[in-house]
Amino acid sequence: MISPLVVIQAFAPLLGTDKKKQGPAGRIVNISSTGAKVAIPLIGGYAPPKLVLKECRTLCVRN
Repeated sequence: MISPLVVIQAFAPLLGTDKKKQGPAGRIVNISSTGAKVAIPLIGGYAPPKLVLKECRTLCVRN
């Protein structure tokens, strides 16, 4: 789950986190699923990355 974080960090200055730049703030859209919320057998490799992406998004949200 390094790739989404790397992309967010790379584009953050262009999306309004850099105070030197002018213009409206941009948005980052992460597409995930509800697979992390439901415990289904045999999807152990699917659910954890979805949960990490959701939590990464939660940490990156501007207040």
